[in-house]
This record gives sequence, structure tokens and C-alpha cells, in this order.
Amino acid sequence: MRTTLNMLDLREHFLDREGGSLATLDQNFSSAIAKSDGWHNHAIFLYHATKNAVAKELYGRNTAAAGDVIRSHIREWTDKALKLRGVPEPWIIPQTLTAFRMLQVRPPKSYVALCQKAAAGGLRRYKTTDVLAWFSAAADLTLQYDDKFLQGICARAVQLAPEMRGAELYNLGHMMAIMDAVEEARGARKPFLGQAFSNIFSNPKVKAEVERCKSREEPQKLADAKFWFARESHNRPPDYTEQDSVLQYKVGEEFKAAGARPIRRRTLRDTGHQLDLSFQFNGCNFDVEVDGPVHFVRSTDGHIITLDGTSVFQTLLIREKDRERKIVRLPYTVYDDHAGKPAVWRNLCDQIHSAAAGAFMVASDGTLSSDLLVKCQISDHSAALDAAYRKVTPP
Repeated sequence: MRTTLNMLDLREHFLDREGGSLATLDQNFSSAIAKSDGWHNHAIFLYHATKNAVAKELYGRNTAAAGDVIRSHIREWTDKALKLRGVPEPWIIPQTLTAFRMLQVRPPKSYVALCQKAAAGGLRRYKTTDVLAWFSAAADLTLQYDDKFLQGICARAVQLAPEMRGAELYNLGHMMAIMDAVEEARGARKPFLGQAFSNIFSNPKVKAEVERCKSREEPQKLADAKFWFARESHNRPPDYTEQDSVLQYKVGEEFKAAGARPIRRRTLRDTGHQLDLSFQFNGCNFDVEVDGPVHFVRSTDGHIITLDGTSVFQTLLIREKDRERKIVRLPYTVYDDHAGKPAVWRNLCDQIHSAAAGAFMVASDGTLSSDLLVKCQISDHSAALDAAYRKVTPP
């Protein structure tokens, strides 16, 4: 009987399958964890199983359900990863981080530390895709790298940037800004992130590539990053194509019942971003961003969620553009837990009224928090979430 997972097993499990049931995916993933005895197979099967289930839809179009199958085993995967002898080869690490990013699951800090240790000596061999994977994982999952490693990956990005294409540069700049915003949310920005950004986008070859692609690629990400790092203003026509969600409408009803009066929704002049809801309460104007499931990342134990990096960045960017206003992010879990409880919403309005101008998040108990990375409990109301996430035009 074979007790290890070789490359033939890997092909049978994940690479060349034309599809299968969720039960098959569950069984294959569980057996792959049991059989793997080295970093190569252990890392590779995680990446390919995730890609096939989430990106390629080989286990059905409901990629959320397929992703949940893998998420149910992910702590088992990381526990074994930390026990395997040696450390992962540098080129394998970005693939595992990409898998975590596709799953929207933050790996444990011990695993991130192991990855940094293993990759530190091989940064000079990293190619563009590897470097972008490190930045993308940190930006999406709000990973925290130690200063020495972050400086090293920034230095490698500066070296590789002149060879990057337009879309890669737009994404890199945006991810660097997100990482810097998350560090600000934690209480301490990293000056070398801003310096690396400046070095990259002042390079003549980079500037020429960005200009060449301006008419074909989406420049908004880079424009937002330039505003973040250098307060370089930009203008974009407002985007009125997005429809309101059911969740957004229902949250608005709760605020109105609590005594908040809806006012014309604010549109940021520089970015064209229209906020979800705007209210006045006892003479105080404030804005609300209603966050469905896609705005959050869960930890490996599955019991808590926090805002993802993009949402943190968007919030702080809005605050930078108008420091006299109050912006409140409200997670879908708060609505699930407190819908129909007028006292909770009235108390929330009172807290918003009393707070200084700034950016806030509503915690699980319905109170206002100045911590954008506050932990929220996951609600398990799948039918309500499905309805809340669908886009509709409210009556």
C-alpha cells in the first residue's frame, strides 16, 4: 500500500480531473493531507486543488461551496505543514499564499513566519509572478510581514518593476498602498513602502510603460495609490452603474427607524466613488458602507472575520479626502444579528453622533469601534446572506 503522495497520485487527485462532486473533493483533499510527507507535494496539492475548485470550477459553478470544502481542512493542512521537516522551497511559497488568497483565508502567523524565513535567502531568484503573489496575499489577507522581509521584497520589486507590464504595475502600486493603509490601521505605517513606491514609479521605464498602457488598462488603482502616498489628486467621472443590494436597502431601513434621516449619498469628487448610504442624525452627517461577505477574510480557525485589505484602504482613502466627515463600515454579520432591534440601532446612531470625525467599524455587539480590523463573529444564515448579496433596485 502506498503511504506517500507522488506525482501520479497528484495528477489523479487534482490536475487532470474533468470535474467531480464536492464529496469527491472532500475525500481527495483529506487523503492528500494524510499521504503528503514533504513540502513539495503538500504545497502543490493545496494550490492545484484550490485553483481547480475555485478558479476553474471543476467541482461545480458554486465555487463558494467548493471553497468551503477546502476551508474545512485548511487548519489540518497548516498544522501538518508546520510539522514537516525542513522548510518550504522559496519558489513553492508564493503558490501556497495564492491558494490562501483564493480561499480568502488568512494562514496562521506561525505559517507566515515560516514562509518568510524560508523565502528570505531566495528573494533574488524570485520572478515577477512570485513577488506579486507575496504582495497580493498581504494586501488581500492583511498579512503582516516583519520589517526586514518586507524591505527585502520591496527591494526585489524595485529591481523587477522596469520589466513589468502595465497591468502588473497598476496592481503592484495598488497593493503597496493597501499594505501601507493596513499598517496605518494597525498603528504604524512603514516608510520604506512609500519609498519603494516612489522609486518604482519615478523610474523612466516604468513611467513610459504606464503611459503606454493608460488607454488600454484600468489606471484607477494606480491613481488611488498615488493619492495615498503623495496626495497626487486625480479626477474620474462618477460611476452610477452599480445597483443597490438588498442588504444595503434593509440596513437603510434600520437606520431610518432609529431616527436617522437619509440624505443625498456622497460621491467623492476625485474618485467618483459613491458611498452606499448617507444620513443626518441630530445635525450630524455620516456615511455608511454596507459590507457583504466579499469584503471580509476569515482566520484559519474559522471563528472570526476581519475586513480585507481593499476595504481598509478604501475606508482610509475616503477619510483622507474628507477628514471632517464620519464614515462607518457595517458588516453583514451585524445586520444578521441585530435586525429588528431598534434599541441597538438607536444606540449606534447616538455613538456616531458623539464620535469625532474619522473612520469606524461596527463591532459584533452593534457598538462603534475605531479599529477597522476589529474581529467579528461569523453568522451562519446562508439564505439571508444569499438574498443580501444579490444586486437589486430597491423599491
